Amino acid sequence: MAINWLVALQAIPWGQVIENTPKIIDATKKLFTKARSIDPPREIVIDAATAPDDAARIARLERLVEENRHELITLHEGLQASTRLLDELAGQNARMIGEIEVLRRRGRVQVWFCAVLALLLIGVVLRVA
Repeated sequence: MAINWLVALQAIPWGQVIENTPKIIDATKKLFTKARSIDPPREIVIDAATAPDDAARIARLERLVEENRHELITLHEGLQASTRLLDELAGQNARMIGEIEVLRRRGRVQVWFCAVLALLLIGVVLRVA
């Protein structure tokens, strides 16, 4: 069992893992920092009595729409960054799963090879005795 772990650890492309680790950590830190720094949306109350005329009310509504547009752009950029990070992690996960599958197959071949060798050894021992 320990040999399988050794083989597994040797088959992992550690160079790629080490090379990509700083990028993933930086992206994760940026993502969490951005997520924490964004305040929850405030409640917008449109009070018709506060605006003396329609022009002032329309100007206030346009300003609110523009603020919402900027906030939406910021959220969209954060979503794109999250998507890129998840895509990169999914790719690395897929490569690791492929390597693990290769190791599983190699382990199965090794087990069969050991079984055949054990049978041959038993046959040799029985002929000598």
